[in-house]
Amino acid sequence: MLQTVAELTTAVATIVAVGVSLWVAVRAERRADRADKKILAAENVRRRAQRVELTAERNSLDGRIPTLEHWLQVEGSYKAGSPREAQLQAELRNARDRITLIDAILSELDAEEVG
Repeated sequence: MLQTVAELTTAVATIVAVGVSLWVAVRAERRADRADKKILAAENVRRRAQRVELTAERNSLDGRIPTLEHWLQVEGSYKAGSPREAQLQAELRNARDRITLIDAILSELDAEEVG
């Protein structure tokens, strides 16, 4: 009988240990899920901030292009081939290249947006 009581006690202790282990594992999984959600939310906030910054830069460049084109036309009518004309052409090319790059980054951010 003593052996049966010991076996019963061992069985109950094992069942309790397994139950506690499962409970701890479930709580840990829930904590990990909450942490993952917080990380995803923070990543989405970062992406939105980056999107706002890039959109503002793109709008600024869009507004500058007509001015650069105007001054390039003016400079070309006075002194074709001048260093200033070359500088304006380089600035215009850089602005257009930057807009292309920003558009690519923005479409990549759209593709990566996490629910």
